[in-house]
Amino acid sequence: MSDQSLPFHFSQPPVEPAKSFAWNTVWTNAFTRPNPRTYRELIDDPQAGITRAYLWVFLLSLLVYGVQYGAMVARLGVSGLQYVFGLDTTGLLGVFLCGIPLAAVLSVIGLIITGAISTVIARELGGEGTFYQVVYGRACYYAPVMLVTSLLGLISWMPYIDLLAQIGGVLLILYALILDVVVMKASHRFSWFKAVVSSRVLVLALVLIVAMACNALVLLSFQ
Repeated sequence: MSDQSLPFHFSQPPVEPAKSFAWNTVWTNAFTRPNPRTYRELIDDPQAGITRAYLWVFLLSLLVYGVQYGAMVARLGVSGLQYVFGLDTTGLLGVFLCGIPLAAVLSVIGLIITGAISTVIARELGGEGTFYQVVYGRACYYAPVMLVTSLLGLISWMPYIDLLAQIGGVLLILYALILDVVVMKASHRFSWFKAVVSSRVLVLALVLIVAMACNALVLLSFQ
């Protein structure tokens, strides 16, 4: 008997198309709505793409490093910067024109490497996500985090405000780590514990442990 001969049939409800977000909406939602549902919507965006993620990280890294360089000039002056780097004016110009773009490229490479490592760990833990989802999810929060970082850089050279900027920078790093855990949970759809293990939080903890151990060994060698 066909479904048409029945007074009702059990057809699946229509699937709603994935939402599409403008870049500013992506950055705002990623920064102000830190929950897995928000990040799943961002990752499923038809406009989401690996090229978009790389472009965001590259351009905003240029902004952040450029602002930080300018803040150093404002704080130390050109002569002070020449003394710190041991360069003349031409060398400082080379750092600005070549060093900052190179640092931005390294930021993208860092995103690729850490994304690959996190994806491998997450898949070993039973995650369902992909490298693309992890990288794009991270780029979604990287962008606003780097914008705030650039704002902190603008005020860091001002008297009596530099300490507040430093505290704000530390809080921003901690918030970014929380967002990274959310990205891993949204991408791989597993528990919060597994999200923490596969995120940057564990990597940072291991780096700190190694750094403390090395420092302890150095101190012991002088006793």
